[in-house]
Amino acid sequence: MVTTYPASPKQIAFATKLVEERVTEIDAFDLDVMTNRQISAVIENLLRAPRRNEKPPTAAGFYVNDGTVLRVQWNKAGTHTYAKRLVIDPTIRKGTWDYAPGAAAMLADAVPLTVAEAARLGHAHGVCMICGRELTIPKSVEDGIGPVCIKKIGF
Repeated sequence: MVTTYPASPKQIAFATKLVEERVTEIDAFDLDVMTNRQISAVIENLLRAPRRNEKPPTAAGFYVNDGTVLRVQWNKAGTHTYAKRLVIDPTIRKGTWDYAPGAAAMLADAVPLTVAEAARLGHAHGVCMICGRELTIPKSVEDGIGPVCIKKIGF
């Protein structure tokens, strides 16, 4: 004889929350009549379903947000993007890339860094906005960006 147990109130509440936030064909009112086993399987499937109105990850590349240059890149597993912020030390005229938690998600609708904007910022700081190195070669100082780095942003 197989014993069946009704779904617990916690399972029903969790499944109801998932139905609201995920793309699914399941109606919340069906959850009240399920057994413990059935609702567990439903929860498992709902956790795999995509979220409603989920924004796609920000494309890898360079961005400017309020005068700050950010580099968005994929994690090692290739599943999510994250951002690093260019921090310029004016005393040594060198930039370093520091992790910027949550910045990649805020850049989903941002416009990528253009050569003109990189050059403008490069002139202002004396540092290449792509690699963070000091601009020393006369052509690079004039352009505001290094010859190798200009290729990295599409030119």
